[in-house]
Amino acid sequence: MKHLVILSLVLLFYGPVFSQPCAHEGKGFYTQEQVDHFPKDYPNCKEIQGDVIISGDDITNLDSLRGLEDLKSIGGLLQLNDNHNLKSLCELGNLKTIGDDLYIYSNPSLSTLHGLDSINAGTIYRLYIYDNDSLSISDVLSICRYFKLPHSNVTIYTNAKGCDSQAEVQSGCDTLAVPAFTSGSGIRVYPNPTHDRIRVETSDPLPRITLVVINPGGEEVLSLTISKSSTDIDISNLPSGVYCLRLIGRTTVETRKILKD
Repeated sequence: MKHLVILSLVLLFYGPVFSQPCAHEGKGFYTQEQVDHFPKDYPNCKEIQGDVIISGDDITNLDSLRGLEDLKSIGGLLQLNDNHNLKSLCELGNLKTIGDDLYIYSNPSLSTLHGLDSINAGTIYRLYIYDNDSLSISDVLSICRYFKLPHSNVTIYTNAKGCDSQAEVQSGCDTLAVPAFTSGSGIRVYPNPTHDRIRVETSDPLPRITLVVINPGGEEVLSLTISKSSTDIDISNLPSGVYCLRLIGRTTVETRKILKD
């Protein structure tokens, strides 16, 4: 069976204040329609106790599966494989810990692993990245930090140039620029949805934050350094769609999602 994501134990989902656990035996998503209908089918769902399997050739995005944006922890392994049309992992941007291996293989349209930045490298047991034809960007913060751990167990091969071996990914990690967040600085990005511009505000009067905008195809379309407490960014030339925003600091990478109408 094809598996995009196996989430063992508990997944947290957005829901009303008085929401309750649902789908106690787990939940499988095998078509884009099932993904899109999840908020309607389980309007009060806050946590799923069991495995979640997302597996289907016609699944192109996880936009409608709102709970993945709030997912903080996975009790078991995280596996993404055999998804021919999936291009973005933006919805996993808030994931902090996993409880076992990280598998990423046979996803021919996936070009970047941005969205997995925030995973605590110490919670990854073994790392497998292979047979992803378009995957050229794997030097995300979590993976770069995993390489430095004494127990790291890495298997990387047969991806696109830049991610075809551990040495290639390590080379990207060696040049990864990660400027500092000031401790305690809060960041706001608005409006969302937006039409032509976004504003990034931080409580730090002298910030230095790298903002990277990633389009629905997984390509970096904008990168800039934010050095003021309030910065307006013109995105009027970008096509309509859902974009990932990566806010990169010395020890933290935050991932946000924004809709350009």
